[in-house]
Amino acid sequence: MLLIEMPSILLLLLLAFLLVQPCIPHMSQSSNNFTDQSALIAFKSKITFAPNDTAFTAAGNWSTTTNFCEWFGVSCSRRRQRVTALNLSYVGLQGTISPRIANLSFLVSLHLSNNSFYGFLPHEISRLHRLRVLILSFNLLEEYGFEGRVSTKSDIYSYGIILLEMITRKKPTDDMIVGELAMRQWILSLPYKMEVVDDGLLRIEDGRDVTFMQTILSSIFELGLRCSEELPDQRLDIKDVVAKVNKIKLALLGNRNRGI
Repeated sequence: MLLIEMPSILLLLLLAFLLVQPCIPHMSQSSNNFTDQSALIAFKSKITFAPNDTAFTAAGNWSTTTNFCEWFGVSCSRRRQRVTALNLSYVGLQGTISPRIANLSFLVSLHLSNNSFYGFLPHEISRLHRLRVLILSFNLLEEYGFEGRVSTKSDIYSYGIILLEMITRKKPTDDMIVGELAMRQWILSLPYKMEVVDDGLLRIEDGRDVTFMQTILSSIFELGLRCSEELPDQRLDIKDVVAKVNKIKLALLGNRNRGI
């Protein structure tokens, strides 16, 4: 009797294994999805103000009643349904950035510019190894420099990006550029930076010396790049920025007084 039942038991075990096997990756995926959803909810909990007329505050948005991949500003990968991008720029949000944002382990792009986030930028963000685009300009954030020391050079960074935008008439949102760091890298990769200068800045008017203007524009390029260094400790101090701006201004005034 035992010999007859044994194959049946093995068959039942095999059948049970085959039935549960497809559920294993699904259970793992559900767990990972819950991690992403919890990280986003924690991020939202640190926001103290959001305008009522934005998609962020619309009914059902950023609520567990809807799939987080459909939330405003959230983009997910198709296969894994993991958060790959978070874009909440120009929304008018106020608050701090939750350290739990570092649990979005598949995050590639984080764009929070032109809001009113304040406090420290969580050092946990350094754990996001897939992160390629980080745009936080025009907020009130303080940054961690080397060895956990606090840096207040985020305004210097924003100033540098503005200079690069003005001189090229390009924006980090343009098709050829993805983010502010990418804009800086794009300019650095050019063998001859004058080729991306706005044509209007080099137009010959009132007998201006084009060579002199190229020298001035090169100085502004250098200042923009020095101010927009990725690491806070590598950016210029505000006193150095003022000194360089005054030097450029004096050169322009001197050139105009000579009638060149």
